Amino acid sequence: MKTADDRRAPEGNRLVGGLMALIMGIVTMVRLSKNVPRKLTEAALYGTCYSETINGSADKSASSSEYISMVKRVAELEEKMSVVLNRQQAAMPPDREEMLAAALNRVNNLEQELSATGKLLEDVLVKQQELVACIEKKKKKKKLVSYRILPLLH
Repeated sequence: MKTADDRRAPEGNRLVGGLMALIMGIVTMVRLSKNVPRKLTEAALYGTCYSETINGSADKSASSSEYISMVKRVAELEEKMSVVLNRQQAAMPPDREEMLAAALNRVNNLEQELSATGKLLEDVLVKQQELVACIEKKKKKKKLVSYRILPLLH
């Protein structure tokens, strides 16, 4: 008769299988990482070359000097575009500036009104608490006076 321990695989087989899986994973990652482009510009260039080969056009390879000049031109264009975009963001039309100033003035006025209203509410709350305390004192005095008068009447 076989027991539950006899049906399990030996420990060595699991260890070898795990080690093989780890090694194969590392080898696969190394082989795949060779095909991954290093920079964004390379990715764009590889993408266009790849799409051209799919469409059936002739495979034209660029020399390293052409490639370097293209990368420099792309870098210059990126720099020019960043300067242009920064100028556009910094320069706001005068009508927008006026609208923004008016909105900020309204916000400041509303904040002042809100703080004034808050102060008034606090003052009213203090007065209300004083009135409640005064009413409670009068009620206590009335009860005290009624207790003193009742024994005298009987």
